[in-house]
Amino acid sequence: MGVVDVSVVIPAYNEELRIPATLAALTDRLPQRLGSFEVLVVDDGSDDATVEVVSGHPDARVRVLTQEQNLGKGAALRAGIGAARGDVVVLLDADLPVDVNQIADLVDAAAGADLVVGSRRLPGSSVDPPQPLVRRVGGGVFIRLVRVMGYGVTSDPQCGVKVLRAATVAPIAVSTSTDGFAFDAELIDRCRRNRLQVLDRPVAWRHVEGSTLRPFRDVLRTLGELWRLRSDRPVAVAPAPRPVP
Repeated sequence: MGVVDVSVVIPAYNEELRIPATLAALTDRLPQRLGSFEVLVVDDGSDDATVEVVSGHPDARVRVLTQEQNLGKGAALRAGIGAARGDVVVLLDADLPVDVNQIADLVDAAAGADLVVGSRRLPGSSVDPPQPLVRRVGGGVFIRLVRVMGYGVTSDPQCGVKVLRAATVAPIAVSTSTDGFAFDAELIDRCRRNRLQVLDRPVAWRHVEGSTLRPFRDVLRTLGELWRLRSDRPVAVAPAPRPVP
């Protein structure tokens, strides 16, 4: 398979139960809105049957990239972006938290931007079911702390759906240094420091049980990654010139 229009990159760790429904929805419904596409699942050292489930999917547009060890979401996304063949790359959580049509809307928005970041915190966004108050407050505190450290992030940098233009953002993405959940903030910050166009877009988010995220521990670890990076943030790789529409 050569270059495709859109690559959907999904980091996965022990997702054998949730990934089948996600792959079915993407392969059944994405063709209605987009051109040629591929779905690249990056297995992050799972110890369940995630690799076998993805490898056995009947649609040839689905492929799996395996990492022998559990390195983290950032490492998985970096590997997936580096291996993606699409002109546009969608970064998506394994539980498919947004409707396929919304993914297509974000892809359309990328025609006028380099990076489009979904948000659960903008007017017009929704979360079903609503997150607990402690989770909402904790998320807001996290974003404030990230900004205090000097990172230029969007309203919801950890939202699990983003769209990027490969020509301008992929060189920056593959040069990031954080392996865990700090990848998102580092990527957005680097794009803005390189004067790329970053758009913040509301999404209708639906919660799906089974996440491997450990809120307290993972938030502390993410803040620690960003704290260590903040004093030595290298200039990102200069992106290629944007094509004239």
